Amino acid sequence: DTLFFVKKHLLSKESPFMAYYGIGGPDSTFTKGVVARDIQRRSESPLDSGFIELHQWAWHDSLPMLCWISREDSLEKVDRAMRLFYSNDLEESKLVVDSTWSGLPNDWAVSPHEKPSFSEDGRSLYFGTAPVPQQRDTNILDEEWPVVEVWHSEDQVLYTQQANRVDREKKRSYLARAFLNENIVVQLGREDLPRIMPANEGDSRYALGIDDREYQKYVTWEAHDYNDLYLVDTKTGDSKLLMSRVYGNANWSPEGKYIYWYAPADSNWVILDPFENQLVKYGEDLGHVFTEEVHDIPLEPGSYGSPGWMIDDGSFLVYDRYDIWRLDPDGESEPLRITRGREGEEMFRLIRRDRDQRAWDPAEKWMVWSMSEETKETGYGLIDPSRWSYGWI
Repeated sequence: DTLFFVKKHLLSKESPFMAYYGIGGPDSTFTKGVVARDIQRRSESPLDSGFIELHQWAWHDSLPMLCWISREDSLEKVDRAMRLFYSNDLEESKLVVDSTWSGLPNDWAVSPHEKPSFSEDGRSLYFGTAPVPQQRDTNILDEEWPVVEVWHSEDQVLYTQQANRVDREKKRSYLARAFLNENIVVQLGREDLPRIMPANEGDSRYALGIDDREYQKYVTWEAHDYNDLYLVDTKTGDSKLLMSRVYGNANWSPEGKYIYWYAPADSNWVILDPFENQLVKYGEDLGHVFTEEVHDIPLEPGSYGSPGWMIDDGSFLVYDRYDIWRLDPDGESEPLRITRGREGEEMFRLIRRDRDQRAWDPAEKWMVWSMSEETKETGYGLIDPSRWSYGWI
C-alpha cells in the first residue's frame, strides 16, 4: 500500500493497526486529520479533522486504543486550545479534556510537551498539564524588550543551572489521570509535588510522588540531592508523606506493593511497604555486602544492581560482586544466596530473554550468564528456582 500526503504515522505495538496524520490532497479522496487504518483489512476510519496541529499521540501496547493531543483550528485562546482525545473502537473519537474542563486547576491546560499513555487495563489515560503561559505583548518589538538576569544566593538552584534548564522548565508538565469510563479527570502532579510515578503499569489506585525542591542546593557540595516521598491517591489527588530526605532513586515493585531503592550512604537496599508503613533494610548491617567492592572515585559507592522482582512481588532479586540473592520484602526470612560464585570468584548475572517481562517466574528456568574474574572465561547456564540449582547449558 502507498499512502500519499501523510505527515506523520504511528504503528501499534501489537494490534494490527496504524494511525497517520493526513494533510489532505488535491481532491476529497485524500483524508485530512487523524486516521486509523486496519492493516489487515486495508480499511480506514477518520477520527479527527478539526485541528490545526497534532502534538502528541500514542497507542495502547496491546489493545486497539489510540489517544492524541491536538490544537483546535481556532484563533481564540491559542495557548489554551489543546485538546486530548481517545478512541477505543477506532471508529469515533471521544473528548477526554480540553481547556474548559473543570477538573483542571484554574489557568491550567493540557500540555503538548508530554506524551499521553494508557494504563495497562485501558481504563485510564495519563497525560500532562501545565499552567497557561503568560502571553507576550506582540506590539513590543524584540529590541525593545529589556534583557535582565536576576539571581539570589539563596536560590535552590544555581543561576547557571537555571539558565541551562530554562527550555526544559518552560516545557515542564504535571501528570493527571483520566478515568475514561467515569469521565473523571484528577490532577496528580502540582508545582509543590512535580514528579508522579504510577504503580502497576498505571492500573493501581496509588502513585508515588517525589519532591526534591527543598534539597536541590545540596548537589552543589554533595553531588546529589535528596527526595521527599509521598503516597498519592489517584482517585482523589490527596497525598501523604511517607519519608523525608531519602537518598536514592525510589521505584515501585511491579505489582505496586512495595517501594524500593538503594541507599548509598549506608550501603543498604531499602524496601518500604507504603500501606503498612513498614521498612526493611538489607546490607552491611546484616553482614551482606551489596555495595561495589572496587570503587575509586570520591563518592559513596553504588550497588551492583538488581535484575528485578519475582512474580506477585514475592521476592526481590539483587546482585553482589559475584552472586544473585533473593530478599524477602517483608523481612520475615533471611536473604538467600542463589548462586555460589564468590568461592571461585565467578560472577553470575540473569539474562532477561523477553524485554517485556515484568517479573521472574519461579515456575520457569532462568537463563544466567557467568564469567570467571581470574580467567575471563564466560558461559551460560540455567537456574531452577524450584530447587535453586544451577547447571551449564
